[in-house]
Amino acid sequence: MAIDYALYHPKWALITYLIRFKRAESKCERCSSLHGRPHRSTGYRVSLATVHLNHDRTYNRFENLAALCQSCHMWWDHKRHMYNRKYGKETYYQNGVLFSVNEVKIFVTLFSGPSSEKIHTSFSNYTHCLLIDFCLREKKRQFGSLSNT
Repeated sequence: MAIDYALYHPKWALITYLIRFKRAESKCERCSSLHGRPHRSTGYRVSLATVHLNHDRTYNRFENLAALCQSCHMWWDHKRHMYNRKYGKETYYQNGVLFSVNEVKIFVTLFSGPSSEKIHTSFSNYTHCLLIDFCLREKKRQFGSLSNT
């Protein structure tokens, strides 16, 4: 899979080097497999990757980053990969509820007014609950499990 480095921090090469080789000392931080050596369970050569633990590429604090081998990286991301396969790459997972970018746009357009531009970046708890409720109802209506509610 090709990586679009434009989505990452401008100094991503330095950040990933510091995490993988200085902090983790060329070892996977989960299973301790050594970079460049055969993996103990798969037998394939280990290539360490720097992983965002919260899956947010914009949050590059060192406590949010980990050096993981391919196997551990797949283990860490497997739930996210399942959701991407099932719902598409534009789907976001928030507080146990799935909603798509289009559903968020629909919700934001319901709130026309001076604060409508800010809704997508600063949801209040009440607004966030409304968003979740709205998206669930829309999903159920799309698949025919709710009738006229």
